[in-house]
Amino acid sequence: MTNRFSVRGALFAATLALLAGIAAPAEAQFRRPRGEEPPPLPASAEPGRVAAADFAFAKQAREEGLWTAFRATMHTGAVIHTPGGPSDAAQFLEGRADPAESLVWAPSEVWSSCDGTLAATIGRFTNPDGTVGSYITVWALQEDRRSYRWAYDMGATDDPQPPPPAPEPEPGPDTIVIEELVTINGHVADCPAGAPRRGRPGESLQLAMDASSVRATDDSLRVSWGDEADGARVARVDWLQDGEWVEAYRMTIPGRSEASE
Repeated sequence: MTNRFSVRGALFAATLALLAGIAAPAEAQFRRPRGEEPPPLPASAEPGRVAAADFAFAKQAREEGLWTAFRATMHTGAVIHTPGGPSDAAQFLEGRADPAESLVWAPSEVWSSCDGTLAATIGRFTNPDGTVGSYITVWALQEDRRSYRWAYDMGATDDPQPPPPAPEPEPGPDTIVIEELVTINGHVADCPAGAPRRGRPGESLQLAMDASSVRATDDSLRVSWGDEADGARVARVDWLQDGEWVEAYRMTIPGRSEASE
């Protein structure tokens, strides 16, 4: 089975105006009587900025090379989840040559923590041979409190492949063609009462990350990953909703069969 780590590349352009449409509410001020518990903090997440990072990542892969882009945009301790299991990205990428051809990808959903320190983009990609698949990329906010670097990545082509789309009729001389817009859905976790804010640029974000999971600084969103007994790769996004941890999204990629080797 072809997987996302054999070849990957760029995607079509998207406008920042579209991305701005999924930004989270602006900061707000709260007043409360003395002695009351503080209310949940307002969200400071910006899903549009995360989506823009994914688009920029794909553009860089197209212009500079796939693995070159991976190395240039990697967060400290990043993990690539290959068919062989989760791998240290720095070791996986060391000395790896860029492929001659690349795939095209675009995010369709963004899941973000309340404070915006951690987010995940979910999307689809198309290989040069026309096969398609899905991916998840996790993004960590950097010390400048504006830019993002990827901290986890997993994806693979669909098996089996969906039927090819029906060919579109040729437009006539009087036909007005309108390009299809890219729709991105932004989701922001609830804000825990008394949770730490992003802080000032340069201050430590204290993002909790290990070989199998990563948590936002405010602990409102976490992403975990691993391999199941049958070889399937799994990535799971959990977020805070109404004071409870709820599974927001799960991607499961079946283990490779002999026929797909």
